Amino acid sequence: MADKNPIDLREKYFDTLREEIKATKARIFVLMMTGIVGSPLLAYFSMQEGSFMQMLAPFVLLLLLVLYLAEQTVLMRAGRYIRESIEQDESDWEHWVAGLKLRSAEKQLFALFVIVCLIFYIMLLTPALQNIMAIEYRQPWFEYYFSKFGLPFMYAIGTLWALFTLGRFWRAAISTSE
Repeated sequence: MADKNPIDLREKYFDTLREEIKATKARIFVLMMTGIVGSPLLAYFSMQEGSFMQMLAPFVLLLLLVLYLAEQTVLMRAGRYIRESIEQDESDWEHWVAGLKLRSAEKQLFALFVIVCLIFYIMLLTPALQNIMAIEYRQPWFEYYFSKFGLPFMYAIGTLWALFTLGRFWRAAISTSE
C-alpha cells in the first residue's frame, strides 16, 4: 500500500538550486571578466580605420550587458525560490540576508557593471555613428541607404530594447523578494 504522506522534496530542491547558483555565479564571473578585458579590447579594435568591428562593437556590448542581466536574474530567482518555498524560518539564510539588508554589495556591483557597460556602449556608438554620417553616395544605392539610415535605426532599436529590458528586470536582478 502506498504511503499517503507527500514526499518532502525541499532538501533535493535546495541541493539542486545550490548547484544552479554555483553554475550561474561561474557564468557571471566569465561575463564580468569578458566585459572587463573585452570592452577595452573591443574599443581598441573598433577604433582601427576601416574596421568592421566599429559597426558591430556596440551590439556586442549590448549583448554582453543583457546576458549579464539574464544571469543575475537567474541567480536572484533561485534565491527567491529558496527563500519562499524551501526555507521555513526567519533565521534561515535568505531570510537572514534579506532581514539585515545585506544585498547592498550585490546591488552596487550590478549597477557598476551596467553603468560601465553603458559608458563603453556610448563610447563605441559615437564613432560608429560619426562614420555612418560621413558616408557619401558613392556605393550602390541599397548599401548607401542601409548604411546611412538602416544602421542608425538598428542602433536606436537596440538601445531602446536594452534600456527597456534593464528597466523591466532591474529589480528582479538585485533582490530575492517581490
